[in-house]
Amino acid sequence: MDGNFFRLQVKTGNDSNEGTVTFETVSTRSRANSYERSDYEDTIDYFAVYSPALEQTYLVHIDDAASGKMQLRHEPPANNQRVGINWHEDYALDAILEQLSSDKTVARKE
Repeated sequence: MDGNFFRLQVKTGNDSNEGTVTFETVSTRSRANSYERSDYEDTIDYFAVYSPALEQTYLVHIDDAASGKMQLRHEPPANNQRVGINWHEDYALDAILEQLSSDKTVARKE
């Protein structure tokens, strides 16, 4: 985009009954007696997340991603919490692409 190349890790988001789309921000590999988890630090720029239940796609910058698992909220929480919530519309594909095309400083990592 505009001469910049962005590395993506594509994930499927799972819609919960709690009004969130959840996706893993680590790679999990099965081993003989355990699992091996590794993050995507220094290997990707964005998670591209598709929610089949909502038929929505999101772009989450690696620097904004939670460690291990991330939730994008599409319904208000039952406890009325408003601070520290990752609202899904802030990561909507169209919104992020518009930011990327208009803001040359969005590419946080070169």
